[in-house]
Formats: sequence, C-alpha cells, structure tokens
Amino acid sequence: VSTGFLRFSLGFESQATPGRTVAKCQPVLNHPVIDTPIANEKVRGKVHVSGWAISQLDPKEGVEQITLYLDSLDDPAAELGQAERGILRGDQIPHFGHDYAHCGYQFSWDAGQVGPGQHTLYVLVEGKGGWHYSSRQIVVK
Repeated sequence: VSTGFLRFSLGFESQATPGRTVAKCQPVLNHPVIDTPIANEKVRGKVHVSGWAISQLDPKEGVEQITLYLDSLDDPAAELGQAERGILRGDQIPHFGHDYAHCGYQFSWDAGQVGPGQHTLYVLVEGKGGWHYSSRQIVVK
C-alpha cells in the first residue's frame, strides 16, 4: 500500500496511510454569502440576487468569477449566468478591512422561466483558492 497526499478543491487535505485515511480541514479560501433572496422567499418575475464573496488568498483578485445555478451544480443547463462583481460593501469593511470593500455581487434572473415550487439557488465562487458555493431554498410562485 502506498502513502499519498491529496488536496481537494474545497480546501480539504487528506493523507492516505496503510489501513487509514487522515483528513484535516483547512479554512475555506473562497467564501460566498447570499443576502437576497432570503431563505424560502416566495419569488416571481425578475429576481434580484445579491451578496458578497471574499478570497482569503487575495482580497483584490482572488475571486475570479461568481456563477449562479438553479437546482443543480452538475448540469450545465442549470446555469443562470455570471454575477456582476466588485460592488461596494461598506458593511463588510469592519469585518475584513478596506481591501475587501468591493466584495459585493449582484445578479438578476427571470423566475418565470422555471416551474412553480421549491427550488435551490446556488452561488458558486471560483478563484485562486479553488471553489466553494452557498445555496438558498426559494419558492417560485
């Protein structure tokens, strides 16, 4: 049995040794937060999605893209599009400093294009530290 070392895109490390695997959690390097819509919000028509995303590796260039998906991260047809990045978020400066002032994002999509009922909105952040996502349950009317 060989001994190996693996690094996963979500920031986990795992070391394989004969007969066992030891894993160590590292901090998430790309962190997205969804502010709107709120959990289980009932939506229809044009839906405004907003929040913030930071990269712990590089505050100014670490987040390379923010992509929104509906109901699946694994299906290319579920992609809603790319969010606009670089929105000023003064409320985050006290927490992360001035280098993270423009960590906001926004996106709009037409909920009329999907069937009514419960759906999952995913915000996927990709960058130098790999990728990470947040999700939010919404209800399309």
